Amino acid sequence: MAAVYCWRFFPGGGIFNRKFVLKVKAAEIPAVTNLGITASADGISAQCEFSGYRTGTDYAIQLYLHEMSENGARNEISCKDVEPESSGTGIAVTEGVQVNSGVYMATTVTKMRNGGEPAFYAYKDSLMYDVVKGEGGYVITEHQNADDGSNNNPGSGGKRRSDQSDYGRGVSGCRHEELVFEITQPATVEEDALQEGRCSACGETLSYAVIPNSAYAAFLQETVQKIQRAVKPEVVITTRRWVSFNRAVFEAMAERPDVAVTVNYQYDGTLYEVTIPAGSDVSNLVDENGFCGFRCLDQVFEGKELTEPNKK
Repeated sequence: MAAVYCWRFFPGGGIFNRKFVLKVKAAEIPAVTNLGITASADGISAQCEFSGYRTGTDYAIQLYLHEMSENGARNEISCKDVEPESSGTGIAVTEGVQVNSGVYMATTVTKMRNGGEPAFYAYKDSLMYDVVKGEGGYVITEHQNADDGSNNNPGSGGKRRSDQSDYGRGVSGCRHEELVFEITQPATVEEDALQEGRCSACGETLSYAVIPNSAYAAFLQETVQKIQRAVKPEVVITTRRWVSFNRAVFEAMAERPDVAVTVNYQYDGTLYEVTIPAGSDVSNLVDENGFCGFRCLDQVFEGKELTEPNKK
């Protein structure tokens, strides 16, 4: 059974302008443990153990091997789509790759196959490892900071050879049965809100997700507020991303018949301008879904294409 999300989306409702907490039961989210780097005759690989990842699950796990550059950037070396098991438990290993000596890390990405509602992405990194290629194969040790001798990731140091079985470290063992989702970056009119998912028991961050359409909701809300609070006879709305209004915007126009609304927008690479005169009847503009596109407004109110000098 997939996780059940208690989630409702109200365009223009304003929930994306403040932090809120959303609790979900998530006992069936697959758990990834013992994530790390291993070596074989074929080269080095990323490896992990998983549980709660059964055939037919709504989730998908991808396992990555990354080389870490000096500036912290990750270079993908190999990737594997982890196949679920009927038992729900197993071990996944990426294909062995011959690599040069350097610093490497394993990463898993867990996501819902259908995108989820809300969208769910969980990222998990291993420690960073120094990989040294020698005549007898690879020697793998936990990466040490030059200044204090500590690993760049949480965890204690310690050397191990590539033929040892304890290739990585697990988490606390918490089952993560309840997740708390919090908006850590509110939506703007251009960027969707960012949501963090944490275990309510141990506090571990398990996911980061972008809230779909939250930027559009922020745009609609800002437009409504501009119309409602207008002190001049005209409100100008400028957008290069959005191409429609919802019912709430037209209701705000009806409440302020003394205000004209001019929209400067971009469609298919071309800039347009349309003005809805003050006092216009906008009651029948929206479609059966409660929206009206700017190209439709152009036809009704005789919009125009902006010439090159007026483009911003």
